[in-house]
Amino acid sequence: MQLIKELRVLNLETLDAEWTERMFDSEFLQCEEIPSDYEAILENENIQAALENAITALSDDPQFSWADLSNILEYRKLLALLFYFIDFGHKNVFTKEYRDRALSAARLYYGFLSISGYKAYGIYHPQLLTCSLVCFNFPRVMADYAENCNDVRDVSRELNRLVKQLHLLIWDLQKVMRDLQLQPSDFNFDEILNSLLDVTNTPISLKFNIDKLELDRMSTVVYEIMDGLMHGPDAAPNAIALCRLYKLLLPRFLAVSNDSRPFSRTVRAALATYAGALLVQYGDVALQGYSILLQHLCHHIPGLERLEVRTSRAGLVAGLASALPQRAHADFLAWLVRLVASARLQHRLIGVELVSKLLMDSTMNQQDDQPHATSPNAFQGNEDVTQDDSGVAELADTEHDERCTLEARAYSLPYSQFLEALAQRVCDVSGTIRSRALRTITECVRSEYPRLRQAVLSAFAQQSWARAIALAARCLSDDRAAVRREAVTLLDTLLVIDDALLNETNLGVLVSVCRDAAVSVRSAAVAALGERALHNPLPAVFDAFLAGPVRQLSDPETKVQEQVVMFVREMIFNRLQPYSSDENWNVLPWPFLAAFVRQNMRRHLQKACAILAADHKAVCVNHRVVDILSTHLRLQDETHALQSLAFLSCLARHVDYPETDFLLDFYNDLVDDAKPTQHDERLLPLTLEILTEWSSRVKDERRDKLRSSLIGLVREARPVVAACRGACMTLAAHLHPTNLQWATDLMHIYAAHAVADAEFEAAVCAADVSLVAPSPPPAELVRQLMSWVAAADDRDAATRGRLIAALGRLCLRSRATAAEAAPALAETLSCRTAPLPARLNSLLALADICTRYTCILEQRLDAVCVGLEHETPPELRRAAARALTRLLLGGYLRLRPPLYFKYCALLADDQPEVREPAEYYVSCCLPADAIYHHLVDCVRQYSAPADSTTAHSHELPTEARHLIYDVMLQRLSTSQRLQTQCRLARELLAAAADHCEEGEPLPARTTAALLDAIALLSGPRMRPPRRPDPDDLTERVTANIISHKMKKTVAEVVVPAVLRLYARLRPTGGELVTRLVRFAIDLLTDYRQEIEELIQIDEELVEHVHEFQQAEGVTSVNASLGNARNLVTSSAAPEVDTPLTAPPRTPRAPRNVSAAKRLRM
Repeated sequence: MQLIKELRVLNLETLDAEWTERMFDSEFLQCEEIPSDYEAILENENIQAALENAITALSDDPQFSWADLSNILEYRKLLALLFYFIDFGHKNVFTKEYRDRALSAARLYYGFLSISGYKAYGIYHPQLLTCSLVCFNFPRVMADYAENCNDVRDVSRELNRLVKQLHLLIWDLQKVMRDLQLQPSDFNFDEILNSLLDVTNTPISLKFNIDKLELDRMSTVVYEIMDGLMHGPDAAPNAIALCRLYKLLLPRFLAVSNDSRPFSRTVRAALATYAGALLVQYGDVALQGYSILLQHLCHHIPGLERLEVRTSRAGLVAGLASALPQRAHADFLAWLVRLVASARLQHRLIGVELVSKLLMDSTMNQQDDQPHATSPNAFQGNEDVTQDDSGVAELADTEHDERCTLEARAYSLPYSQFLEALAQRVCDVSGTIRSRALRTITECVRSEYPRLRQAVLSAFAQQSWARAIALAARCLSDDRAAVRREAVTLLDTLLVIDDALLNETNLGVLVSVCRDAAVSVRSAAVAALGERALHNPLPAVFDAFLAGPVRQLSDPETKVQEQVVMFVREMIFNRLQPYSSDENWNVLPWPFLAAFVRQNMRRHLQKACAILAADHKAVCVNHRVVDILSTHLRLQDETHALQSLAFLSCLARHVDYPETDFLLDFYNDLVDDAKPTQHDERLLPLTLEILTEWSSRVKDERRDKLRSSLIGLVREARPVVAACRGACMTLAAHLHPTNLQWATDLMHIYAAHAVADAEFEAAVCAADVSLVAPSPPPAELVRQLMSWVAAADDRDAATRGRLIAALGRLCLRSRATAAEAAPALAETLSCRTAPLPARLNSLLALADICTRYTCILEQRLDAVCVGLEHETPPELRRAAARALTRLLLGGYLRLRPPLYFKYCALLADDQPEVREPAEYYVSCCLPADAIYHHLVDCVRQYSAPADSTTAHSHELPTEARHLIYDVMLQRLSTSQRLQTQCRLARELLAAAADHCEEGEPLPARTTAALLDAIALLSGPRMRPPRRPDPDDLTERVTANIISHKMKKTVAEVVVPAVLRLYARLRPTGGELVTRLVRFAIDLLTDYRQEIEELIQIDEELVEHVHEFQQAEGVTSVNASLGNARNLVTSSAAPEVDTPLTAPPRTPRAPRNVSAAKRLRM
């Protein structure tokens, strides 16, 4: 026979029989090296030609039988040799000779399996068949190896040749598999099925120029083979085989969902299409395996900590779930709702992501009520649906999402259940879940889809969206910046959809978030209020925008400043139009400017204009704006004139405007005696300020006239000039800067009248003129004013205030005058019976002196601190807070005790205008090292009763003290908090234990400091870090390091101090002992493994701890010490809404057991 003749080339008689038996004994699981003597024989023969000839001979004469061949052919040696060729070719796939030999050996083996009697003579071996299927992996292995190859043409040519060889191999395999009729119970059924799947999921056509038609034909044959494996002997679908197939698809789905390479998306779409096609073809038989596949895709944890993996997995599961029948789809959604409430963090992560995906897809499709042509009932039957030969290949060329590769189906989602599940996840322990749930709720609130809209209204819209606002307000105090940002977005969305919510309360919440510690949260709050101001031009909205975003023009982040300036440009510059008599002309800029004028925030507008002028890309601060504003300067409409002047005063220093005639005409109308109409007193000072900036542009023919008019107004003491005499003198000096003799003469004239006639108004005028006069003020004038200030008790409040203001102006001209007047000014400021105008002007005069002669004020800081006391009027505290903040920002003063304690006490002031400057400086400008060094001293100062030895004049409430501590702790780094923990334990707890005798009560001052220290140590800022988000590897590593250091600090420093102090105070009892026991419970809860042995040493403390645990529960009782105003954030632990495993029952303490053992139990 020709077959035997061709196989003689292999010289099987010379092959070692023991080697063959070892191969059979190993069940073809391990291939040994071929004997060296036989290997030498093979090298001299053309093995590849012999194998191909044997295949040809076998196909030409199909009338073979193993009953005949077994007598003339050593088939066991032949099978072992074929296994060796296949295994060696798999290990050397890049060598063409060995790869072709492996393919020919596999084809020859399949030919042997087509001969009758193959099972009786042991020709069929499951493991050998499985090994032969590794040849189908050759294209994938070569493609992966050649990804970085430069010569793509050679690789493509070799791959095309390999694909043609594999096509012949698959045809042979199809004939074999038809005769084998494998069942799921057969050995290596899964491995065979897995190898066949590898053929269909090799994305080599996406990387190289491969013959796609040939690939399509090969894939079609493989699908036919797999379809045959899915049927039993009676040609009925086999449910077990289908479950095995879905089980093998699972790791492939997981691999492509974790892979971010471009071709993985197409492979994922092809796999999803095949899985859905199996469900269509086999119906209810495949439904169980398909449902299990979906659940396993959600339950598989590795990789879910990455956002891109969760997004890919959720899209994959959503696409696969769309192929489910209606009943199965409803069951899956019910299971998904339970998954969202799972105890495993990763399961909740994928559950929330999947719910969000389904909700967003339903809003995009908007076809729940319009089913497609293909009804979901089509999946209920067992109709045979043949697959097109080119279906998968076409999918290989598409880049659509896997949801688009399946037929879209219309299902009614349980919107109410989904929204309720998301609302519960807002209180999850994971910040990632909380932020994702909030983002999805926000998107649902924005949706206009009818069914989803109805579910949102029923879930959140009761009582004017009370529940949604409560969720947003609660998350605004979250310790995760991402959660707070999403809460801002949700609240902004609620304000968009319901104008009734634009009230002071909701807008005030957004205003408070503008000072958040995270840049992203501040940016979101600024954007929210800016959009509301653009689309809802209401006075309350403008006031909120000024109170929040506009004040962030001093934000330390340039990004936030630019964002605020962008809104200012959009609301003022881009919408500004010339004056028109039409009532419908553009009105938006003017209410906004009116809010600036009403809130007296012109300096903020000046800073916005300065930022815009410095930005060369934003060419909006130019002559065009001045041209438009000049049309609004009409005395017939003083409101627009005042707003225009306020805006012009902000632009004047940045725009060199050549034409000032319109402004001079407006000035002449204001000071015209022939018009007795009373004008707004703010118009003339603003006009003079603008003219001062543009004084160089005033024409010569009008310059002298304007100067004469200004001097005449001052000499005549016109009432219209009483409030702006200094501005008039400044403008006159700018008009002729080289000729100021008139100012000197005028000052001496007024000074002579003041000294000779004791004329009060003359002295004030002389002080005003002295600001521009080149000569110093006369000494007689200074002494006269000093004498009036010293004997001003019989004067009214306004007169005393003007005297102080005049004296302050004189101090700016001479250091000697400032040194002489400073004690009197400080005495007036610190005098509690002095009128408010006098005290205010004294404060401002001292602040002006500090800008020129800092050392003079440093000696009078005690008087300035009096202005910060709680008993002083709010106006004086507000002015003192602003003045000191400006001096600190300018570097004229340093924040040192006692000023440090007085200034930081403003953080708890009940007046917002007083708090804001201190909050800004402490939260943004004060170095964290300064806060760290003074924090323990602050605890001593603020907790002590108010007396002459403390820095505060009244006793601060407990909530106020802890608010100050919380703001300070937010600025400290992690290492500084650890060091603060050590300092509190050593300098307060341990020091008190060292200086007190056992059984003697502590002084009230020490007790108060200890209570505050214990509250700080047990507060949220000093607790061990919560479970970090799984998305951030750096955060997880940092949290572990911090937790280790905190445990070491507590075990070595805090616990010994607590034990020593408790031992000293135990006989006296009282609130301090109670707090110590509660603190011990907290320490035992958080650091049980580290400190349990230390606490057990003190059996009486253990007994007290046990009694508290029985009376108040195992959880500790902590005071609410969070930042109520959320200056930065609040780290209070969320409510325990997350479903966990059933809590263990607390066992009863057995009788006659020591307290230490009961605590351990």
